[in-house]
Amino acid sequence: INKALEEKLLPEGSNALTLLLASAANIDKVTDGVADKVIEEYEKKIKDYKERGLNFDEVEKSILLRVIDNCWISHLDNMDSLRESVGLRAIGQVDPINTYRIEGREEFDAMIEEIKRTAVLMLLKLEADIRPALKTYPKDVLNEENDSEE
Repeated sequence: INKALEEKLLPEGSNALTLLLASAANIDKVTDGVADKVIEEYEKKIKDYKERGLNFDEVEKSILLRVIDNCWISHLDNMDSLRESVGLRAIGQVDPINTYRIEGREEFDAMIEEIKRTAVLMLLKLEADIRPALKTYPKDVLNEENDSEE
């Protein structure tokens, strides 16, 4: 179980599920214990990145926007397919507007859950490589420096 948790949620070697926690044989205690460990590790990650000079709020925002964008595109494709299939159902004496409304809402709710799941998994497993930025100059500035040296 620890291996599966570490693949999806936690850093390697976390060992969130201890023998003591597992022996509780109470699923709520086990779930709460694992959730507490995940939160603890995430807060450590945020603190570590902030100490190294990374604005983790910006990282979270960037990942969330990317996930929303991808899920929204997929949702629009699904809604397009739903619109086509609902049109065919109208032939079978099914109210197409009501069907589209109900199934469209289910698709939207599924998209929201996918956004939450994907964003959380990405943020939990994120490993950012923080290096100092290289100082770059436009070519014309470099050429001016070379001209002044001559």
